[in-house]
Amino acid sequence: MGARGEMAKLSLSERIEAAKTKTAKVVDPLLYLIKLHENNALVLYSPLLSSQIPTSHAGHAFYAFQHGMHQIELVRLCALWDSVDLKKENVPTIIELIGPSNGDVVKALAEETASHWEGKGDRRRSRNHDFHTSARDYEYKG
Repeated sequence: MGARGEMAKLSLSERIEAAKTKTAKVVDPLLYLIKLHENNALVLYSPLLSSQIPTSHAGHAFYAFQHGMHQIELVRLCALWDSVDLKKENVPTIIELIGPSNGDVVKALAEETASHWEGKGDRRRSRNHDFHTSARDYEYKG
C-alpha cells in the first residue's frame, strides 16, 4: 500500500496531529534553506567574496567551496520537496495530509485556530464584525 493509501486510513484527528508534527519539523530546515540561499547569493553570484581571493591555490579552494555550497542548497531543496510518505517530513506530505481533497481537515484546523483566537485581540478581528462599518467608523490619526 502506498503513502496515500496509508493516509486515507488515518482518522481526522490523526491527520491533523501528523500534519502539525510534520510542519513543526519542516520549519527549521526551511528556515535553514532560506538562509543558505541568501548566503549562496553572496558566495555564488556576487564578487563580494571572490574578489578578495587572489589567483592562487586559494582560488581553486574557493571555487570548490562555491560549488559545495550550491550542491548543499540543491540537496536540501530536493529533500524539502521529496515524495509523499508518512515517514518523511516534507512539504508534499503535509499538503497530502491537509490538502484540498481533505476539506474536513482544513475546516477542523480553521475552527481550531479560530477558537484559539476567540476573544483575543481587538473587535475588528471578530468573525461577526462588519468590516465595512469598522472602516467607516475608524478615525485615522496619521
